[in-house]
Amino acid sequence: MEQRMKVSSLYRKELKRSLIGFGIVPVAIIVFIFYNLFFVISYQILEENTYNEGKKVADELQLKFSQISNQSVKLASEMDMDRLEFNSSYRQEMYGKLYNAVNEQKLNSLFLVIDSEGNVLATNWTEEPDDNHKNAVWYLNKRLKKGDEAKSLMYPNRQTLKNDRVFYNIANPIYDKHGQVTGYIIFNLLENKFRQQMNNVHYTDIVITDQYENSILTSNEMLLTQAGKLRAVDGNRYILNKISMMDETIQVHSILYISLFKKLYKIGLFTLIGVFLLITIGTIAFANQSTRKKMRSIDQLLEVITNAKQGHFNQEVKFDKEDEFQVIGVYVQQLLHDIDCLIKENNESVKRSSQAELKQLEMQIDPHFLFNTLENIKYITKINPAKAERLIVILSKLLRYSISNNMQFNRIEADINYLRDYLTLQKTRFGDALDYTIDVQPGTEEYPLPKLIIQPLVENSIKYGFQTKANLKIEILIRSTKKALYLIIRDHGEGIEKERLKALKDSLLVEENDTNHIGIYNVNRRIRLLYGKRYGLRIFSEKGVGTLVVVRLPIIKEGSSDDNGIDSGG
Repeated sequence: MEQRMKVSSLYRKELKRSLIGFGIVPVAIIVFIFYNLFFVISYQILEENTYNEGKKVADELQLKFSQISNQSVKLASEMDMDRLEFNSSYRQEMYGKLYNAVNEQKLNSLFLVIDSEGNVLATNWTEEPDDNHKNAVWYLNKRLKKGDEAKSLMYPNRQTLKNDRVFYNIANPIYDKHGQVTGYIIFNLLENKFRQQMNNVHYTDIVITDQYENSILTSNEMLLTQAGKLRAVDGNRYILNKISMMDETIQVHSILYISLFKKLYKIGLFTLIGVFLLITIGTIAFANQSTRKKMRSIDQLLEVITNAKQGHFNQEVKFDKEDEFQVIGVYVQQLLHDIDCLIKENNESVKRSSQAELKQLEMQIDPHFLFNTLENIKYITKINPAKAERLIVILSKLLRYSISNNMQFNRIEADINYLRDYLTLQKTRFGDALDYTIDVQPGTEEYPLPKLIIQPLVENSIKYGFQTKANLKIEILIRSTKKALYLIIRDHGEGIEKERLKALKDSLLVEENDTNHIGIYNVNRRIRLLYGKRYGLRIFSEKGVGTLVVVRLPIIKEGSSDDNGIDSGG
């Protein structure tokens, strides 16, 4: 019952996860991406528009100032202060040129011509101009001393008129024939007409200041302090762009209020989050309702599977609801019945097959071992016939041990004695080039062991170890733990390349051997047939260093099980 409730809970969770993960979440991600992308692009457009509006005002101001400056330079170069003061016809001529200059200007202005003492010689002021001309002469003379004589002198002016206001002055010195300053021509720029152009700017406030951020002209007085300076603008609430002109003496600030824009973004974002939360809650409710209907059939199907896990394959369960799970349940019950029949047939077949394969593997070992040993004796016979005679005696002992079909297992001590005789043959052939050690953990000598398990592995080390090296050392160790017996064969030969080692390991996992490693494959196959897949051999090797083979076997004491010590449950 607990298992069914767990599966039911998992089914509900998986259904919710699928609906949310593959339905709601992708849609939510796409909507949020496009929503944020829309506001990012909108913000960039606002930034670009704010800059363009400021640039338009700055370019217009630059154009008008340049036009008036060029007119002022030209008129100052043509002006003769003595003739202007004492020659009426010349005065009339210069008045005509001054009025023509004013009329040509796109920005309304007033003009003044003053001498070096500050006296007004010509003007188009209809109101009485301020009488502070001596200070103006002093200021302009100071500017000239700083090296500004090569260009027009520009500076702010805040004189208020009845219907307008002066906001900037453009002045040029008038020189006599000796290069002395005799006076100045000053154009007073009027605010109203230029303010009309500033008011045509869309959604953006314009503030024109000097280099010290003192206001010259503004479209929004709220952006100024009481002292007439530009307020510090909060970058989180406003977009601010600044364009400098006239050698950075004039700065055009374009300012856009975006606090409302950001509030709209937050309101829209929270609204979207709320909508998707409601959708998620509705989806969870739908998933719960759907799973309740489906779980009746799933519970019955789980009952069939649970009984099968306990070994009850023949079942007759009727499903209450006709749906796809009912069809699956019928098929599963039929399948379990067929499996029950096959298991019974297969158990008998496997038992017969394993016994036959074990005999076949033992038969493969005998001719393989005999061939290699006879080759060694053949070689030794040519060198020393007396030694060959002794070797034949040893070989006869080996053959009796290897071909005795009535003995499948032997004690470790007997198999080690057989191995020592085998290494004696090899030692006679290779002499001091072959060195070996055998270390058996005390207490393990009486453990039963499948015969001919160690010798093929040692033979393999000799076969491949001498291919590229003149000397070879082999170590044979037998160790045991509480759970297993380990046979360890380590050589210091050439080792195995990574690709070849991988192929060798892969061949040990298959049931049919298609490689030339017959000895290693047969040893591993015999162990797995006798004890199961938990046991067998593992190979470790490094090119140029050597090879290590570890054989894992169960610990079986004599008389502890039937069938010559075979652990059929392994």
